[in-house]
Amino acid sequence: MKIAHYDETNGKLLGWYDSEIHKEIPTPNIEVNETDWQTAIDNSYNYIDVTKNNLSVKDFRTDDEILIQQAKNINNAIQNHLDTKAQEYKWDNMQSARAAAVPIKDNDSDAVKAMKNNAETLMDWYFNVWAKASEIQADVKAGNRDMPTVDEVLTELPTYE
Repeated sequence: MKIAHYDETNGKLLGWYDSEIHKEIPTPNIEVNETDWQTAIDNSYNYIDVTKNNLSVKDFRTDDEILIQQAKNINNAIQNHLDTKAQEYKWDNMQSARAAAVPIKDNDSDAVKAMKNNAETLMDWYFNVWAKASEIQADVKAGNRDMPTVDEVLTELPTYE
């Protein structure tokens, strides 16, 4: 028989035991049939509702931890969005494009002038994108809107022209 050891304050699974292998099994615990145990293992279940004898996945993070992670995911997606656009113009990433946004010299070739102009346009777009992202973040912090999804943020960002 499989046995689930859990935290009685929140139902978080702390470990699995087998009565045929383990002599000492911590408490609190609950017996789980083989089928439910295998389903729990296959699906990374981390929670048990002992009143219903129901195993499932539960997010144990605090609301603040969830918001912080969502913000990180959004920031990473924005940076990826910027880098992808810069790569379309043969830059390694947005950082390399911004580094190349330097004044044009009289003796620059037409090709170099075009690259510098492109880098400057990308850099302007970069600042507009992060300004919009900061505006969205301020609205969320002020309670003026719910935390948007990554896709929602990406659709609100300025387009590159």
